[in-house]
Amino acid sequence: MTQLDVLLEVGETLNQLGIDYMLTGAYAVSFYGRPRTTQDIDLVVTISGEEVKNLYSKFKDLFYIDEESVKEAIREKSMFNIIHNETLDKVDFWLLKDNQFDKVRFSRRRKEEIKGKTVFISSPEDVILTKLDWYKKSDLQKHYNDVLGIFEVQTGKLDLDYIRKWAEILSLIEIVEEIIKR
Repeated sequence: MTQLDVLLEVGETLNQLGIDYMLTGAYAVSFYGRPRTTQDIDLVVTISGEEVKNLYSKFKDLFYIDEESVKEAIREKSMFNIIHNETLDKVDFWLLKDNQFDKVRFSRRRKEEIKGKTVFISSPEDVILTKLDWYKKSDLQKHYNDVLGIFEVQTGKLDLDYIRKWAEILSLIEIVEEIIKR
């Protein structure tokens, strides 16, 4: 079983449970830009306390999952992870934040097919903005390179007005303009 198979299995389970999610991070970057390896799978999710038992029941046989960590992440709007027992691949579940940008980017997620399975993925514009925010906070070159790759592959397809609007709000406009000029 590959890491992609783990992602598709998790997505299918969340779809069955009716839990809204979107793929972000390196997998979203690879979908829209240049592929790269990653150590984990990143999802943004909306999970309520009432859904914890069903989530736990569905994942407990194939994944290490700590029910209390899930409950704590929901209370604190933070994150939890599960680890696939066979492959040891980690899936990070980031709870949707209660801010305007997270709400808007979640509403813009796209329904895509990967190997015949439905997966919800963050839009390329929102992956760009999120990666630039991580770059600004961490100064890790991989985030900047991820953005360059998306711009290269998605040339002519990106909503630059949307990117500029949110870049201004998120204090990322200078770096966005620098990248667009390239």
